[in-house]
Amino acid sequence: MQRRRIGESGLEVGWLGLAPAPLLRHPDELGLAVDALLDAGGDLISVSTVASERSSWSGLADLLTDTGRRRRCRLNVRSDAVTRGTLLSELDGALGTLDVDAVDLWTLTAWADSWEELATAANVALASGRVHYVAVALPHAWQDVLVASAIRSGPPGARVAAIAAPYSLVDRTAETDLMPATRALGAGFIAGAPLGHGILTGKYRHGTPPDSRGASESHGPTIRRLLDGTGRHVVDGVAAAAEGLATSPATVALAWLRDAPDVSAVVASARTIHQWRGLLGSDGVVLPQEIRSALNDVSAA
Repeated sequence: MQRRRIGESGLEVGWLGLAPAPLLRHPDELGLAVDALLDAGGDLISVSTVASERSSWSGLADLLTDTGRRRRCRLNVRSDAVTRGTLLSELDGALGTLDVDAVDLWTLTAWADSWEELATAANVALASGRVHYVAVALPHAWQDVLVASAIRSGPPGARVAAIAAPYSLVDRTAETDLMPATRALGAGFIAGAPLGHGILTGKYRHGTPPDSRGASESHGPTIRRLLDGTGRHVVDGVAAAAEGLATSPATVALAWLRDAPDVSAVVASARTIHQWRGLLGSDGVVLPQEIRSALNDVSAA
């Protein structure tokens, strides 16, 4: 797997990372997924401190007791707290639960009017060695830039390593403001929701399966919004490309992201080890220039 440096930081990761939330309650499949990632040359694992996910971290913690595996993994912990004290307490709790001394990347995801506390917490965590690098994934680009600038004004050497945000063939809004911001900051860009919440797998081409996220109250509005306008045309284009390349729509979507300008890494999730191995297969997919150009055109906002 191709390795990428995250912006101007010293952090280097495999371009495709795993968000294991759907697998955390299935330790056997989680172990297979993590080892498949490492065997493929990847290493980035991203988890969230939200209570519903954190309560299932024990399986991941058990895997990381293997010092060889821990040494090969790059851990990204996403925190949604907004005050200095809560953020640092949450971070300490994460370190304790995962039984590690530090995390490689700490991503701040929530905004509050007391945004200075985000920067203060980041600088304290960096100075103490509890985190090696910090990323921001706030609701708006101007918030990311504001907090990143405040962090940079802290102790010598403190800076934001990356900005993280949804980015896919059905959601290219990050190109408008976030990617220019990463270039200005010397930061990397980490793409989340790379399959458009499942849209780019093709599952919604002919309707909404009743057991899918698109049928839920939490994800349904987002998925319907992404399918509106050009979304369905994008899905059809990805499906046609996959058929021509004898691969899956998901691997085409990931291969497009892998080679997109400014993308440092992509973090994807899967519900089963079979799905995850399929996504890892995108590493070997090469998109001919004419297919890439066609996908660029059909997905342009």
